[in-house]
Amino acid sequence: GEERYSSNRKFVTTAKGRSKAIVAYEYNSERSILAIVWRSGAVSQYAGVPPALFDAFEAAPSFGGFLHQNVLPFFAHRYVDIAAAR
Repeated sequence: GEERYSSNRKFVTTAKGRSKAIVAYEYNSERSILAIVWRSGAVSQYAGVPPALFDAFEAAPSFGGFLHQNVLPFFAHRYVDIAAAR
C-alpha cells in the first residue's frame, strides 16, 4: 500500500524573521524524518536526520541557512502531499 508519513509531533509554525521560505516544520523522532513546509505549499521530507541535528535546526537563527548548510547537501528528500505528511 501507499506509505504515509506518521508524525509524533504537530507541525510547528516558524517564528517571524527566522525564515522567508519555510512556513512550518515537523520532526518524527521514531523515523528520523524532518518535514518542511515551504511558502509555496510544497512539503519536503528529509530522511535520516538525527535528533541532535534537528535540535540544532530548531535553535538556529536562520532555518533556511541551517538547512542549506547542514541538511540539503547530506540527506535524501522527497516531496509529499500535505495530507500524507500528517
